[in-house]
Amino acid sequence: MIPDLVDDDLHLFFDDAEVLAREGIGRRVNTLRREQEPVLVGDRPWESAWQGGWISVVHDDQADHYKMLYVAHPAGSRFHGVCVAISADGVEWEKPELDVYALPDGTRTNVVLPWERGSTQTLLTLLDRVPGPRYQAMTYQVRRDSDGTPTGRGMFRGVSDDGLQWTVDDAPTLPGQGDRMQLAWDPRRRTCMLLTRHRHLSVQRQAGVQGLKRDMDLWESPDLLTWSHRGRMLWPDDDDPAGTEFYSMFPAAYGPGYLGFIEVYHTDDETLDVQLAWSGDARRWRRVAGRKPVMPLGGEGAWDSHWIMLASTPPEPVGDRLRFWYAGTCTHHGAADRHRRAFGIATIRRDGFVSMEGEMFGGSMVCGPLDAREARRLTLNLRAEAGAAAVEVLTVRGEPIEGFTANDCRFSSSNSVEVEVTWRGGAVVPPQSDGEVLLRVNMQSASLYSYRWVAA
Repeated sequence: MIPDLVDDDLHLFFDDAEVLAREGIGRRVNTLRREQEPVLVGDRPWESAWQGGWISVVHDDQADHYKMLYVAHPAGSRFHGVCVAISADGVEWEKPELDVYALPDGTRTNVVLPWERGSTQTLLTLLDRVPGPRYQAMTYQVRRDSDGTPTGRGMFRGVSDDGLQWTVDDAPTLPGQGDRMQLAWDPRRRTCMLLTRHRHLSVQRQAGVQGLKRDMDLWESPDLLTWSHRGRMLWPDDDDPAGTEFYSMFPAAYGPGYLGFIEVYHTDDETLDVQLAWSGDARRWRRVAGRKPVMPLGGEGAWDSHWIMLASTPPEPVGDRLRFWYAGTCTHHGAADRHRRAFGIATIRRDGFVSMEGEMFGGSMVCGPLDAREARRLTLNLRAEAGAAAVEVLTVRGEPIEGFTANDCRFSSSNSVEVEVTWRGGAVVPPQSDGEVLLRVNMQSASLYSYRWVAA
């Protein structure tokens, strides 16, 4: 299982909520780094133009491998199904030959949900989270009769003991909702979060309402069966360029809050990239640092030059980095059944989504207030090998504490996700009578990504 990333001792810099003052310090959105050319492409007859997109990756500890569940369909078919690939390391993938679905000539396939009953456009999967079968998922389906006439649509629950043999409920748990959605587990509330377009969008469009844009509603459920609507979460505003819409957002509990990875649709050039949002409670969301993409599109002619969507999977810690799987396409949004998609891997420094950057002539910022009712230690996620940095501890009145000034400061490393900070007064900041302290960070040509203020 990919671990939860909740850490209430972690302090991040998505905004200035804990930065009381700064001068000569800028904020930077850091982009994910592509690590691989496509790790999976459509190379089977039943993985035609729509191969890719809408993917989940889970690590099954019992089977000791990763499973990727992704959408595909055969050439000439209007209907979509779901395929599976398996990997020992999340990088090298194999497509198993299963007995779940065979072609008319008897050829076994890696299809786990065939397309005979209609279109299955997602299978967003949770593993060992919800009581019942180990694998549980939400899928958007358009059910059709034998001549292709739609008979109903919505979000259905699917269950499986092994991630290969799936059973989908006959009736939707969220009828009429969809089609684009993201499913995530909230370890704080012990509930499932589903974000999709606002619930009346499709009927409003059918009624001829003009000027509608795609945006995000939140639903929550303890079991994927009973859902509570929590309202509209995030939408484009006047600071977005005209033609901006939100296709989806994957929410991930992270540090002291929640990260949102927004799939942003630019209707003027028919492209989609990924931007960041942040929330302290998964209810009130705000955009991050100028709305710059955290996952920009690939360059001209690249396989991911026009559309990027992250997997419905939290970032996975791998050493000092976080790993993401994503789908990319070199075709415009409106390419329909002519899309060409594939899957890649991207990473970013752990906790490195946003950094505070010291100018070449130096700068400083004051952070806090921080709880100092008991002894504390400080670690930094810092890169300063080509510059300089120091931290001093201040009283809430802004006065340096003896033995913990900038001149007293020493670091265990100049570039690490976990730099231990010590001072002449020691590595442990003693309890303070005021119960709170401030930190003043001085930096020159250095980057601070995050810090942790933990009980000693």
